[in-house]
Amino acid sequence: MPRFLPVREQRLGRSAVLSLLTIVLVLGAVLIAVSRHRLVDYDEGFYLLAAKSVLHGKLLYRDFFYTQMPLLPYVYGLWMRIMGETWESGRLLSALCATVIGCLLFRHVSQVAGSLLAGGCSVLMFVSNTYVLGWYPIAKTYSLSVLLLFAAYLILWRVSNRTGLFAGGLLLALSIDTRLFLVATMPVFVMCIYARRKFLPPLATCYAWFVLGIAAGLLPNLIWAVSAPAAYLFNNLGYHAVRTDAGLVGSLHQKIVMLLKISGLIGTAEGSGIPFGLLILSNALYLVLQPNARWPSVWPAMGLAAAIIGVSTLPTPTYQQYYCAAVPFLIVGAVTFAWEIGRSRKYVIVLSCALIAYLLPVPFELPRYLSSGTGIISVVTEANAVNWRLHSVREVSRQIDRVTAPGEEVFSRWPGDLLESHATAVVGTENDFGLLIAHRLSANQLRTYGILSESAIEADFEHHHPRVVILTADREPFEESLQRNGYRPVYRLGQTVIYAFGP
Repeated sequence: MPRFLPVREQRLGRSAVLSLLTIVLVLGAVLIAVSRHRLVDYDEGFYLLAAKSVLHGKLLYRDFFYTQMPLLPYVYGLWMRIMGETWESGRLLSALCATVIGCLLFRHVSQVAGSLLAGGCSVLMFVSNTYVLGWYPIAKTYSLSVLLLFAAYLILWRVSNRTGLFAGGLLLALSIDTRLFLVATMPVFVMCIYARRKFLPPLATCYAWFVLGIAAGLLPNLIWAVSAPAAYLFNNLGYHAVRTDAGLVGSLHQKIVMLLKISGLIGTAEGSGIPFGLLILSNALYLVLQPNARWPSVWPAMGLAAAIIGVSTLPTPTYQQYYCAAVPFLIVGAVTFAWEIGRSRKYVIVLSCALIAYLLPVPFELPRYLSSGTGIISVVTEANAVNWRLHSVREVSRQIDRVTAPGEEVFSRWPGDLLESHATAVVGTENDFGLLIAHRLSANQLRTYGILSESAIEADFEHHHPRVVILTADREPFEESLQRNGYRPVYRLGQTVIYAFGP
């Protein structure tokens, strides 16, 4: 592996500062606008309700089922304490994180390519990528985890002292604390430190400080691991191994099809893979055609992108949205490669055509995320979009408040309906994914992991507990049970129905 060359720091002149300010304003305006209008994603419900729950004193894993690493609910919960327990506040934090990623990308690419215009192009590619627009400005793990990982990369790609090694390890650990699969990027950082050994203390000391930073970032996990060891392990690993019949890593055919989709080689209802495929192609060509040009500055970004793509393919099932985490790192390699070959006029037309192909899907696909929902996971059809608009979700919450007392327990098939409501979820139903795997677990496991089974829920309905039940489009089998036990519908919006027992 080649060693890093010394990096010449580009000083921020007046034009660079003005460019950065412009990018902050444009990026922030676009991403915040998308966050306010993007159709609600199914997973946002349990993420934000988890943040609200920890804000009100519940302990993750011990008190309720949560299927990710622990950092996000506490970061978003603290933010919501300041900004309010609303959909807008949660999504605003995601949009701001994405804005910071774009600004860091601008500064980094400008430095690596030696051109502010290159930095501007990287931001254009970032904000026009539907993987970014579709998944970064909403309340999921992507914005926070990628921001922490990209910050770790920026520190470690040119690290020169122990403080940088510690900070890089800390930020890497925090990104893992948000999304566990980012642990797969750790070998890239280890190689990065090794490649810079000429500018660092002895390797043993370097790795000691790096590991110390990682340990500091992962140390808080002991709180949850000690308080509920079985639940902590199951929530982060066991659940993902039992949610399908294929196990934790399986269904090879589905993974191959997904790789073809994200590469743009076959069509997909969820969004064109052509932009992402062009990014992969650009990075691959860079490695083949110019293996030494800017190599020391760019290869860590390429390595991180490859690690993210690889680990995103492993879970079963594999979802297209997982790959959005690789976009900023792929852009670093793609834009740097374009700037290298763009010096030759014969490549200008090719690069122009590639940029047009990259940008072309945006006006056709963005409306699906904002309004129609066609093909988008959890929405699927335009007829179903009414259920997943923010104003619809908020209206359901208002109607819940109308028929319940503050703090009253209700059963909601989708926890997002309770975010802006004064009602609380029945214990064991805070995360709707628990019900999907309940039939695979023993009675003891259900108690340990804080999950209610379908039969337990229906038994409660027989005793008219809770008094209020909210069902989404996924009404069966509970609709029949509710009618049999005297519940009646008191409100309906789209495919969401509120049932209540009694007058």
